[in-house]
Amino acid sequence: MGPVLLNPLVTGPRRGAHPLAIRLLVPVALMTLLATACFTSEDQGSWSLVNASRQERGLPALALDQELSNKAGAWATEMANSGHLRHSNLPEDISQPWTALGENVGSGPDPLAIHKGFLGSPSHYRTMMSDQYRSIGVGVAHSGDRRTVYVAHVFLKSD
Repeated sequence: MGPVLLNPLVTGPRRGAHPLAIRLLVPVALMTLLATACFTSEDQGSWSLVNASRQERGLPALALDQELSNKAGAWATEMANSGHLRHSNLPEDISQPWTALGENVGSGPDPLAIHKGFLGSPSHYRTMMSDQYRSIGVGVAHSGDRRTVYVAHVFLKSD
């Protein structure tokens, strides 16, 4: 059986963002380097697949974000535990300022099959290849019998 995929998009300003916080962000390369130490090899592999696909199309790589990955990882685990593919309440648990959020969730035999499913789905492809996003959170979890993998990607655009 091929991957099963779902895709939502949330746009609009998030109130309460402090402009100074945005200007004080650490450069993306440094954030990415520091953040990758906290991720599983499957999380990093899924992130690498997304960025390789983006770079093949001339798009910039997405920074791997810890907060977004915490959300994505918790959601992938929830889906794996329940055996149900569904979307999260996307804005929940995201404290950083944002103007747009996106989420791709899928299940299948392995992360590569799910990634290929995302590429073959117009709505998932649009989210993954959107030039508005600069950050991504990745979560990969296995069902109890380890037959099914669940992947959640959370995309963020900030000012």
